[in-house]
Amino acid sequence: MGQKHMKRTTILLSSIIASIILQGCGSDKPSEIVEKYIGAWNDGNIEEISEYASNELVHEIQVNIDNCISNSKDNEISEKYKAYKEEVRTAWKDYNPIDNNPALGEKKDEFFEKTNTIIDDKSLTKEQRTEQCGIVLLGYLGNADEVKKKLSPTAYRAFAYVSFSKLLNLKGIYTGSEKGFYKQIILEEIKEKGDAGAKKECLTNFFKPGDIKNFNIVETKEISPEKQLFNVELVKSQESEKKVIGVELINKEWRVVSAR
Repeated sequence: MGQKHMKRTTILLSSIIASIILQGCGSDKPSEIVEKYIGAWNDGNIEEISEYASNELVHEIQVNIDNCISNSKDNEISEKYKAYKEEVRTAWKDYNPIDNNPALGEKKDEFFEKTNTIIDDKSLTKEQRTEQCGIVLLGYLGNADEVKKKLSPTAYRAFAYVSFSKLLNLKGIYTGSEKGFYKQIILEEIKEKGDAGAKKECLTNFFKPGDIKNFNIVETKEISPEKQLFNVELVKSQESEKKVIGVELINKEWRVVSAR
């Protein structure tokens, strides 16, 4: 009898230990983790989501957000390119820097001495040399200050590049892709401003904070003691959406691993 009693006690203790392990160190049940995950999602809080989701799922979400930021940059580059190109086209019509420019007339020796110094500076890229030579060229215009004030800083850089590039083209020297230079300086402009605005917009578009008005756990399926699936109905502003949210026990804590 003593041995039987000891065996039963051992089995009971094993069951209790297993139960503790399956519940995890925290007090959160799988269903509570699902609720908190949905709440964090509805807040658009990626930091809070990471507290309830697996590293793999957080990485997947972050990749989607990063792709959105990258795509938004592509769209921004495209729009800015059109706008700056139009600025340069108008400036060329109003302030043609090649026609009647003293740099190419009575002051050409001085001008070419300055630009040759820039061209010989191999620490600069070809694009940087062309831009800086263009800035020197624009500086010889009688209305140089007016030109600089009228154009935005990035458009002025583009105008300088295009001006000297066209001058070299007249001499049969090809300086490279103008569009490539535009893209380069636009990216520099975007980088200076930072990704905060794009990130905020992408987080808003991705999570749609506040869109979930209510939710119901319709069904729970236990795949194994360490894995469960929850069929969830999300009641949103415009319509309802059904999702299957998977949770697993990872390092003794329940985590959301999928939400499809």
